[in-house]
Amino acid sequence: MSAGDALRVLLVGAEIYPFVKTGGLADVLGALPQALGAAGADARVLLPALPPLAAVLRDVQVIGPVQAPWGGAPAQLLLGHLDAPALRTVPVYLLRHDPLYQRPGTPYGDGSGRAFADNHRRFALLGLAAARGWGLAPGGTIVLVSALVFAVTSVAGGHRLPLPHGHH
Repeated sequence: MSAGDALRVLLVGAEIYPFVKTGGLADVLGALPQALGAAGADARVLLPALPPLAAVLRDVQVIGPVQAPWGGAPAQLLLGHLDAPALRTVPVYLLRHDPLYQRPGTPYGDGSGRAFADNHRRFALLGLAAARGWGLAPGGTIVLVSALVFAVTSVAGGHRLPLPHGHH
């Protein structure tokens, strides 16, 4: 497979080993991108900018804003690499929106077993960033990996996600 023909895959989730782990999802996101890359795919990851992830993102570039449909300040999409041996070569996008993601607890709740009341917004915004493309995996496959959903949506046959100007 030539570089231009490489399968483009975006893996989307809320946790990634070794930085944020509540279960097996973190293990998948911590290993699958490198395995896909070794097989010739252009594998990338999109995660919320949770405190432990924001702290280890290196070579950070700001890609652009992501506006939530309910209004308020836009999130910022960042690109970089996580400081872990298995992930150093994997492009990682973090969606930074401090009111939604900069809080103690797990990716899903306050750490005492209670889900965050705004999880619907937290994960809707993450899904929106993936669905809009933002240059993450143009013309590729988006793999949504979460504790609730495992779905694969292929963008094939000439269909492309709408990308902002300059991110084609």
